[in-house]
Formats: sequence, structure tokens, C-alpha cells
Amino acid sequence: MTDNLEQLIKEAVEKALEGDMYAINNNDDRETRSKAKAALVKAKREAAKEKPEVSSDESDSNQDSAKIKTSNENIAELIIQQFPEDINKDLCSEGHIQIHPKNWMAIAKYLRDDPACLFDSLQCITGVDLGEESDLEVRYNLHSMTHLHAIEVRITCSRNNAKVPSVESIWRIGDWFERETYDMYGIELSVQGVIDDDPNLVPRIISQVEKRLSNSEDVTVYTSRELVTGNSPEDYLRIGAAVTDAMSNVVRGLSIKPRYLISKGGMTSSNVTKNGLNMRRALVPGQISPGVLVLEMGPEAKYPGTRFVLFPGKVGEHEAIADVV
Repeated sequence: MTDNLEQLIKEAVEKALEGDMYAINNNDDRETRSKAKAALVKAKREAAKEKPEVSSDESDSNQDSAKIKTSNENIAELIIQQFPEDINKDLCSEGHIQIHPKNWMAIAKYLRDDPACLFDSLQCITGVDLGEESDLEVRYNLHSMTHLHAIEVRITCSRNNAKVPSVESIWRIGDWFERETYDMYGIELSVQGVIDDDPNLVPRIISQVEKRLSNSEDVTVYTSRELVTGNSPEDYLRIGAAVTDAMSNVVRGLSIKPRYLISKGGMTSSNVTKNGLNMRRALVPGQISPGVLVLEMGPEAKYPGTRFVLFPGKVGEHEAIADVV
């Protein structure tokens, strides 16, 4: 073969090894085409001999890891180029990107819309407590159905200002994930702790609530979500009464006056109104939403003149309380 022909076959084989068979299959000379295919088979055999043997599972895992690493590195570089002041390079790794919250909305839109990213699927939002003396962190797991790559975005925020812009307008499913994260970082009243008659439960919750109220924060106190059952209808009633008593005791024990209060549920609201707030009469300006009353506490109440929003049990949709606030 002439030097030119050898070079032609070599280049065609190199392209074929990368997945491009056009140079071989579209060569008009049958003999050259055959020699190129033979050279390709030989090159593949030699490559197979040099490649160490690995199990199928290990091979797939290595390929997936390499793909994710390359994807994350490329995406990090893209964000750095577009938003150089908004990414914390020191805290990034091959598994995630750490950004500052200020321009999160702009970055989120970029990740969704840029042709190189196209993260059209928000798979999860997770809240992480990094320790009592540390910050809080929100993590977003994004996936692209087009490019089949994934990335985790992490945002750290101060406990004293734990606010991150909502991404619901960018990824609609974010509405539910954000609610779950918010609920998790309210203050939980453990039903099991009530049943076990934990003497520190109510004082501990009062202390946590007052700490947040002193920082002019809104506070959510809710009962734990795990199902606690009794052996009889009487047990169910006793457990329910104990839980509403505990919630009422939290309200009664507060020494800091809140700007407003909202109570959700029939038994809880009745107990909190009578025993927690010592309300005997109230001015009723009207309904803030269908079936939801606004009460202005009377002079004998714990917080005279303070507005108290009363949600009866099973009234309102998922967004009702958020809409009222």
C-alpha cells in the first residue's frame, strides 16, 4: 500500500473506533474498504487484549461514575462562566455543586433552559441540619431526560435567616418538595413523647418557639406524623386528649407575645382556645377564607387584641394555611 492509502485507512479506523463508520462504509474502492474493515477488526482485538477484565456490574458502575463525574465537572464549569460570583468552588466536588442563594432563581432557570444542561426534572429537595451550631442546607437533585445526566445543587443558609427562593415556578413539583422540607424544619411535638409522659417535652418546645419568636420568625409547631394506635376507642380518645393538652400547654407557657396565631384541627383548636389562650369571648371580624374564622381575642385572654385564625378540622386545601399566612 502507498503511504497515502495507509494514512487513509488509519484515519478511517480511528474514526470507526470512535463510532463513526462513514469513512469506511462510504469508500468507493471495494479493496480499500475491505482492508479498512480488516484493520478495524485487528485494532479492536488489540484494544481488547490491553483492556483489563472487569465484571459486567463493575464495568457499568465505572462507566456511570465516569459519565456523572464528567457531567458534573462540565456543568460546574458552565455555571462558573455564567455566574462567577455565585458558586463556592472550594465546597464543590465531583458529586455536587455548592452555590450561594442570592441568584438561585437565575441559576435554576439556566439549568433548566440552557441547551447544554436541560435539567427538566427536579427529583428531590432535601433539608439538612448540619448541627446545632452550624447552618442549614437545602439540596436539589436534578436530572435531564434529554442528556441523561444528573447534578446535585447545594445551598447553605443561616439559621437566623433560613430562606431560599421557591423554585415552584421553574419545576412545578417543587411546590410539594418545598412543603415537605418546610414542615420538617418546623418544631415537632412527639406524640410518643406525650404518651411516655416526657417531662422535658413541653418545656423544650416552648424554649425552641421563644427562640424563634425573639428573632421575629414565623414558627410552626406540629405533631409527629407516625401513627400511634390504641387498643380501644377509649385509648384513641385518651391519646388525642393528651396531645391537645400538650399543644395547649405550649401556648400557655409562652412568655413572648406572637404577632398572630393559627390553629388547625377541631379538638386542638378548642383546647388551645379555652385552656391555652384563656379565651372567653372574641370579636369576629369575619372569614379569611371559606370556613376559616378570624378572632380578635377579648380582654381576659392571654394576648388581648391579638388575631387568632381558626381552621376547623378538614377545612381548606393543601395550600390553605400558606395562603392565609
